Amino acid sequence: CNLAKIWNEPRKSGELAEFVGIILGDGGISDYQVRVSLNRELEQDYLQFVANLIHKLFGEEPKKHNKNTPKKVADICISGVKLVELLQKLGLEKGNKVIHQVEVPLWVWERREYTISCLRGLIDTDGCIFLHDHMAYKVRYLNLGMCFSSHSQPLLNFVYNALNRLGYTAKRRDYNVFLY
Repeated sequence: CNLAKIWNEPRKSGELAEFVGIILGDGGISDYQVRVSLNRELEQDYLQFVANLIHKLFGEEPKKHNKNTPKKVADICISGVKLVELLQKLGLEKGNKVIHQVEVPLWVWERREYTISCLRGLIDTDGCIFLHDHMAYKVRYLNLGMCFSSHSQPLLNFVYNALNRLGYTAKRRDYNVFLY
């Protein structure tokens, strides 16, 4: 007889908000499983961080699967129908994030800490840091830049609005939010 595992609902916290950002970035939710896909060679430390975060939040050790693909993907998975229901209750959706144009759950805006933590999860997964080399008034500048990319307009809106609310001057263009 198969019985669905009962999961304790984690309290709202910065760690939970960061996990939400990670799922909305490089994660996915199906009917029975939650999965985060990362580069197993370039993101070893982050793989361990995500696995530890999942264990801390849900009390279960996630499984790690290495895929033999040219992109060298590693999946961190945790399974359970009731876990998926719990995440839906927290405001996450099953299925394709771009088709569904997923949004950050409203509770993430409740506290500045939650907003910052969710931003961290999103930028760690779908963001990058780069050197912005440009000319202005015949002077060459080399500045640090940050870019968040997504085809989900609500996620782009969240990152843009959150950065601006936190006192930064973010720029938005196409499927990107920039911070210089």
